Amino acid sequence: VLEEQNRNVETVMELARPFEDMNKGYVQNGMDLDAYLIESDSSGIHELNIANKDGLLPYVTVLEYKEYEDGDDVYKVLEEQAANVNINMSNFELELSSKLHMGLKEGKQYIVLAESNPFSEGNNISFEPYSLSSKRLVADPEDAFEPNDEEAVELPGSTFQANFAMPNDMDTYYYKANETAVKAISIATNPVTDAMKKKFPAELLNSYYGYAYVYEDSNGNKKLDGEDKEIQNIIKGPLDFTSGSFQSKKGKGYFIVTAGALTSYEGS
Repeated sequence: VLEEQNRNVETVMELARPFEDMNKGYVQNGMDLDAYLIESDSSGIHELNIANKDGLLPYVTVLEYKEYEDGDDVYKVLEEQAANVNINMSNFELELSSKLHMGLKEGKQYIVLAESNPFSEGNNISFEPYSLSSKRLVADPEDAFEPNDEEAVELPGSTFQANFAMPNDMDTYYYKANETAVKAISIATNPVTDAMKKKFPAELLNSYYGYAYVYEDSNGNKKLDGEDKEIQNIIKGPLDFTSGSFQSKKGKGYFIVTAGALTSYEGS
């Protein structure tokens, strides 16, 4: 199963066309799938625009190529980070959007997939080509502690600021307890300022709340792995404030993994 999965991912990577400034293609039938490869040479948030003269947009997804190690096994995967899907709040149906936002990291590879609209019951095949183009909106949006999605960095201090700028962003910190005590954790979000509203599109300023998981470094190797035990999760309370605590033991190490969940949504 692993070998087959890896071969499937490798095939997509090999057959994908390079993503250019302007990309055109045809969705010929419900099984047709076009793949484009992005090899990012810089970090930033990009807007991907999707067009078709007939208004029959393709379903477009952006996936990041990743490799995970489990003992001697290497898992090659394509993890979805964005799609041009919105919810029509009048009827709660899924609709395709003419744009989406994708976060690209320097040195990483991404696949952009275009296929027929899976949410439409009528005809969604056009004799006109679709087009895909992108432009960078924000350069280097990540905080100073990246990369720390999976590899933990030392906890910067008792109070510090960071962000969840990229899709699927998680921040992992390592804390070595110098005393046995109850340690409090709180996560607060800064308000959106007028300056931010002028600089960024509304889709990049969705409100969210933070949450965290605390793991004990059971084997003391400073790597978050399957042997480490989750001891606490910190979630938003009834007063819309994320806070909680955990019991630390002197000399023990702990991983604090933080992430964000949207509370409002203005688009892709």
